[in-house]
Amino acid sequence: MIITPDELILKLDIGQLDPENQQIVIDNIANTISTRTWLKVSEKLTENDLDIIEVLMAEDKEEEIENFIKSKLPNYDQFVSDTESEVIFEITSGLKAYKAETTKSSS
Repeated sequence: MIITPDELILKLDIGQLDPENQQIVIDNIANTISTRTWLKVSEKLTENDLDIIEVLMAEDKEEEIENFIKSKLPNYDQFVSDTESEVIFEITSGLKAYKAETTKSSS
């Protein structure tokens, strides 16, 4: 992730959680970002590109996979950053809406 865990804790307003639960939230968000990034990347690659990545994955060659994707998507780093921002925005927006609704319901 490009955003630091401390920044994420502030953005999500989860500082009141104990460190173990904060880490669970951070890990889940990192997983969501990774999944979303992979889905978006796979939409931009050819079937042959995906076959090559599959072979590299089977050989556990993470660095080669990233280099291969970067060769196919020159703006990959910005792409990852944009995807991360998008996911975090969606989550924080959802949390704000939820908090507003629960506050309204409690009144």
